[in-house]
Amino acid sequence: MRVKQSFVFAGLAAAALATPFVLSSSTSTLSATSARLADTSSCNLSQYKSAPGLTAAVEQDSLVVSWTGQNGADLRARYAIDGGQPEVREIAVKKAGGRWTTLGRNLTPEYHVVSGVRRMADDQANPLRAAGIELTEDVINKHRWYAFWDAPLVMPGSQEMKDEAAWQRSQQQPEGGGGRGGRGGQTRDPLVPNRTLGTPRTPSEIRRADASFHTTSCSVKTDGASLIVTFPGLSMGIFSGDLQFTMYKGTNLIRMDAAATTHEEWVAYKYDAGLKGLSTDLTPRVAWRDTGGHPQEYRFGGLVNPTLARVKAQNRLIAAEARGGALVAFPPPHTFFFTREKDTNLGYAWYRKDADGRFGFGVGMPEREEEPRYAQNFALYNAPPGTVQKMGVYFYASPD
Repeated sequence: MRVKQSFVFAGLAAAALATPFVLSSSTSTLSATSARLADTSSCNLSQYKSAPGLTAAVEQDSLVVSWTGQNGADLRARYAIDGGQPEVREIAVKKAGGRWTTLGRNLTPEYHVVSGVRRMADDQANPLRAAGIELTEDVINKHRWYAFWDAPLVMPGSQEMKDEAAWQRSQQQPEGGGGRGGRGGQTRDPLVPNRTLGTPRTPSEIRRADASFHTTSCSVKTDGASLIVTFPGLSMGIFSGDLQFTMYKGTNLIRMDAAATTHEEWVAYKYDAGLKGLSTDLTPRVAWRDTGGHPQEYRFGGLVNPTLARVKAQNRLIAAEARGGALVAFPPPHTFFFTREKDTNLGYAWYRKDADGRFGFGVGMPEREEEPRYAQNFALYNAPPGTVQKMGVYFYASPD
C-alpha cells in the first residue's frame, strides 16, 4: 500500500472534522423492528431509516452497516455481541472498481480511564481574595471546574514534583517563591503541589478502571448523513453508559465513543481508547511519522508487551497497514485536548503486542506533563455529575 497516501487522506479527514458541521436529525419512517444477534440478543431498528449509500441490515448473527465513502470507495462494518461483549466482526473497504480488503476481524473495543479530584487553583483564588471576596465553599465550588493550574494526578513526593524541584533549583529561585499562581512569600515543601486550594492530595484520590461490558442488545439510529450503533451495558469504574459507533456517509470514517456518566463529584479524568485483536496476518505492521516527519514502523517481532507503547506521531495518526489498505486511528479534534501551558506532543497514539500475531492500537492521553516547570499544569477533562462524557477515537479505513 502507499503509506503516504493513506496518511494524507486520514489527515484530510481529521482536518475536515476540525471544521464545524451539522447533520440534521431524521425521524424513522419504519415501525419498531428488532433483529436477532448473537447471545439471543436483539437490535432495535425503530430509529433507522434506509438511505442510498448508508444502510444497516441484520445478516445471521451480526449487524452489517454499509456506506459509500470518499472518491467512490465502499465500506462495510459488521457488529455483534459475544458473551456480553460488543465486537467488530469485520472492517472492510473497497476502492472504486477494486476488490474488498479486510482490515480487521473479531476486534474488541477497549477503554482505560484514570481519574482524580478537581481543585480550585490559586491563580483563580488570588484575584478573588484581592477583591475582598471570601472563599466560601459555594464560591470555591462555583470556580473549581474552570481550574487551569491543576494536576489531579500529581501527588506529593511524586517524580513530577521532584523534577519540578530540580528545575526550580536550576533557576536559583528562592525556596519560598510560589511562582505564577502560587502563594508567594510562604515557605513550603518543594515536593508538595502548591497551586491549588485544600489539603495535599492523597493516592486514594486516583482511581483506575478498564471497560467491561454486560451487553444484551443494540440499537441503530439514522441521524442525517450518519448512522449510530449503540451498545448499552458499559461499566468503567465510576463511569457507566454505552458504547457507540458512528459511520458517516461520504467519508471513510468510523467514530467509536464510550458515552458514559459518573455520579461522583469533582471528577477530572483522562482516557485511552482503541481496538484489540488485530491480526498480523491481515495488518502485519503499524506505521506512523515521528514529529520530524520521518516514517517509523513496528512489525511485532518482539516480546509480548502488557503496557501501551505510546508514540509521538505527527498529526497524532497511527496506521495498522494491510496489503492493499490501512486502518488509521486518531483522536477527535478540539475536544481531545484540554488547555495546557505548554503545547507539545506527549505521545497520543499507541500500540501493544498482546500475543504472537495479535495486537491492539489506538489513541490516549498520557498522565503527566513532560516539562518540569509545568508539572502542576495538567488539568485533565471535567466530568460534572450526570453529564455524558464522549470518550472518542476515530478510525479511517483507507483502500490505498
